[in-house]
Amino acid sequence: MTKKRTAMSLLFGIIALALIIAGGFIGYSRMHADQTADPGLPHIRLKPEIVAFASRLWPEAHQRLLELNGEITLIDQEIERLNGMEKDFPQQKKIIQEEKTIWDRTSKSLHSVLDNFEKEVETVYVTYSVNKEKGSQSIKDSQETILKPVAEALSESGKLTERLKTEPEKNWFSRIKKILNK
Repeated sequence: MTKKRTAMSLLFGIIALALIIAGGFIGYSRMHADQTADPGLPHIRLKPEIVAFASRLWPEAHQRLLELNGEITLIDQEIERLNGMEKDFPQQKKIIQEEKTIWDRTSKSLHSVLDNFEKEVETVYVTYSVNKEKGSQSIKDSQETILKPVAEALSESGKLTERLKTEPEKNWFSRIKKILNK
């Protein structure tokens, strides 16, 4: 009787362990399904291997991708903030709409630059994947033609987003608290 009970317990234990492992695998698979892009780069639609290529072999392009993504994210947050203000202050809609128009125009411009830049980076990636020599030469040749329009767009948007990047001046209470905590 104890041998039979021990065998049944062992069988149930093995089945339970198999179910736990299968459940974990299915849960993990579902949780990580359809994650083709880096979650830290929501506006970049390039395949991860292309972003990794840029990071490894073309750091200037990778840096520009990061900067474009950051600027667009910052502008999206500002538009979201303005939308909230529009709800809180419906009588001041005209003032808010004027500001939103500026941010929308800048966002569309950056998205356009990003789309073109992604196509160029993808072209260089494919060229490099097919023929490393041509790809390396393509990276060298395209420094001016591909990176310059991106730098100009970032410079223009940077003039607008500069005020969003600076920390607001802390009130007197925060300053005193900081001094006392030293």
